Amino acid sequence: MSAARVIHSGKLRAAETALELANVLGPGRVVEENAGQLAPNDPVEPMFATIDNWTEDTIVVGHLPFMSKLTSLLVTGNEHETVVHFKPGAVACLERGENGGGWTVQWFVRPELLGG
Repeated sequence: MSAARVIHSGKLRAAETALELANVLGPGRVVEENAGQLAPNDPVEPMFATIDNWTEDTIVVGHLPFMSKLTSLLVTGNEHETVVHFKPGAVACLERGENGGGWTVQWFVRPELLGG
């Protein structure tokens, strides 16, 4: 099943990436700006709380170091615990429920693996 929506920060590059992803996924995808919670140095706790209420698969397009910290918080409960080594252009797929209702990394791709 593919994601029903794509959310992104207010930065132009993130918006462009979100629109391209939605286009590749096909018609009917919702693209939303979430400028208040996805900037590079925003605290991760507000987004962490927001994610807990999601009922549909969602792609998040954000920035470093925010995305790394959010992934770590979701998987380990500690935003300072390194889960994956993000680089610009990296993509991580997390899934809820595999570890007693928590989050696990299903896959992770760095840009050099895609020829970038």
